[in-house]
This record gives sequence, structure tokens and C-alpha cells, in this order.
Amino acid sequence: MKSEIPTDMQPSVRFSDLAQQKIYLPSVTEQLQIIALIEDKESLLLSRIENNNLSIKLMRDLRDSLVLSTVARDFCRNLDWSVA
Repeated sequence: MKSEIPTDMQPSVRFSDLAQQKIYLPSVTEQLQIIALIEDKESLLLSRIENNNLSIKLMRDLRDSLVLSTVARDFCRNLDWSVA
């Protein structure tokens, strides 16, 4: 439709133009196959997201543990362990 509009005019679309447009949809069988494929991929992605979130939590726990052990080691090294 854009090619039918002169270049000196502002292109626009009216409801009457839209009413003349045809939309071709796949058959219901093909639509159901598409839905099944999307749902299959969605479950795979959700599983990966869950695994990634678990990995992130484990890495944060490890980081916190390493920081805590480093701080504790440095703290204990600086203590005066002699009996007063």
C-alpha cells in the first residue's frame, strides 16, 4: 500500500484500508503443532533458567564463604593469643 501513496503525502492507514487486508493463518493442526513446539522450548528454557539461578546461588554462597574464611583468618592472625 505504501507504494501507492505519492511521495509528497504523509503515509497513513485508515480502518477502511485495514478492513480490505487479508490475513492468512495456518491450519488449526499446524497452529497446534506450533504451540506444542513453543511449549517444548519454553519448558527447556525454564529448566535452564532454574539451573542458572541455582548456579548463581551456589557461586554466591561460595563467595560469601571464601570472604568469611579470609576475614576470619586475618582476624585470628591479628589476635594476641598470649595469656595475660
